[in-house]
Amino acid sequence: MRYFQWVCALGVVCWALLVPVPAVAELQSVVVYPDRASITRVISLEFEPGPGQIEIEDLPAGILRDSLRISAGPNQGLQLGSFEFSTRRGIDRVNPQARRLSEQIQQLKDDQAAVDDRMRARDMQLAVLNSLSNQSDRDGSLSIEQLEQALRVVGDSADQILSERRQLDQQKRELSSRIQRLERELADLGQQQRDTTGLTIQYAANTSGDAELQLDYIVMQASWRPTYEWRLDTDTRQLEMIQSAIIRQNTGEDWSDVSLSVSLAQPSTGGRLPELRTWWIGVAEPPTSKASRAMEQAEMAADFSAVQVTGSGVNPAGQFAAELAGTEYTREYTINGRSSVAANNQEQRFRLAQQVMQVDLSARAVPKQQPRAWLYVEGEFSGEAPMPPGQLTLFQDNRIVGQRFFEGIRPGASLAASFGVDQLIEIDVQLIEEQRASAGVIRRSTEELLKHQIRIHNRHTQPLLLTVLDRMPVSTDERIQVELTRDTTRPDQRDVDDQPGVLAWSMELDADQQETLIVGYSVSYPEDIQGLSGW
Repeated sequence: MRYFQWVCALGVVCWALLVPVPAVAELQSVVVYPDRASITRVISLEFEPGPGQIEIEDLPAGILRDSLRISAGPNQGLQLGSFEFSTRRGIDRVNPQARRLSEQIQQLKDDQAAVDDRMRARDMQLAVLNSLSNQSDRDGSLSIEQLEQALRVVGDSADQILSERRQLDQQKRELSSRIQRLERELADLGQQQRDTTGLTIQYAANTSGDAELQLDYIVMQASWRPTYEWRLDTDTRQLEMIQSAIIRQNTGEDWSDVSLSVSLAQPSTGGRLPELRTWWIGVAEPPTSKASRAMEQAEMAADFSAVQVTGSGVNPAGQFAAELAGTEYTREYTINGRSSVAANNQEQRFRLAQQVMQVDLSARAVPKQQPRAWLYVEGEFSGEAPMPPGQLTLFQDNRIVGQRFFEGIRPGASLAASFGVDQLIEIDVQLIEEQRASAGVIRRSTEELLKHQIRIHNRHTQPLLLTVLDRMPVSTDERIQVELTRDTTRPDQRDVDDQPGVLAWSMELDADQQETLIVGYSVSYPEDIQGLSGW
């Protein structure tokens, strides 16, 4: 023990004289949050008695330095000391390699120019042979034997020259291919001129041995967002819910062959509970100018923002299943197997969960908005974890029927969603009456009336439950009275989903059954009211 204390004390002086030993911090696991990621690296360390230093050069430049945590495995003979960050300029690292590639490319281009010269020389030789062959016996002075010999010499020479030219042409193609490959490597180096963060870790040991150091840190410029596929089978009345994660990152380090997880936690909301301020009310002041009102609104907005918690936006990335783990308070999905995500800011998709639930099928229509019906599903979501909001694609009997934003759901909640248009339910809407009249003798009033007829035809070969939705006006002034007309088909429900004025008619339509609804509203108000807004 005394020896170990002496080593540590001496190490304070010796650490400054030590040459850091390069170490490789292998990427082991990544946990992605909606606006950041947590990285875990592992260093395998062999150490001797006394002080020492190790150096890692390739940590990302965007590392949140305050988030770094270094821990060692259970080893009684190793004590971690201080650590120090440094910035490594990418251009300093890339320049020597870029210079070497440029020199290789230039040498190949020189070789290519020499090949071009030899090819031109062969072309000149062919031109001379062609000229000799054309002038070989214009005056008829050569005998047949001499002419045959001349043609044989010309032919042999031409054959040799053409063979050499073909070889030169092949050499030129090979040189061009090598030049293109090296130019691509040089261009890639231009993209690799990223700065990195260096880390020097000091330690002391009273014995030799080996240990594993674990580095945990946070990086920004990484995100994930959920996306969903809902696939409805109308024959079995089953809804398959597929949840995936789209991951993208531009952190400066590729995540290659790592254990990859996505967390449902929201670190961007912060760890501080909003504070409430006193809510003062009093007698309203006289109307002020536009400038004064604008200033008051700005002050109110500032007061509100002081207690409002806002999250960071996420820039809108193999299919593997994922395992759900964590506690009641923090849940995360871990992708099975090893995964890779390049630092190129490209989206990559990973499957998280898949669930099949039994649902009730019906149809819903809002005829005055659109004269058609939508298939509607309802059921209870019994998943293990909440589904956060995300983009949703709807499939009905293996056919895409729409896309929309899904607001999310928690286990045990009721799920209700509209799917595609039901082409076998025909709806026709007609305005059958519109009136405006005055009534009363002493206290005169104005009455207005609107009445529609809605015809529905179920062309399915089986019964179907249909809900028709409409709305009646809701008065904001006690002088304005709104009523349904006497011949209106009585609605089965009013103020649907706590929306004042929303009405619902539910009906079980047999195969090929037709139904007619009458929906009318009358509005009356004193004659001194000049008109109605929203009517």
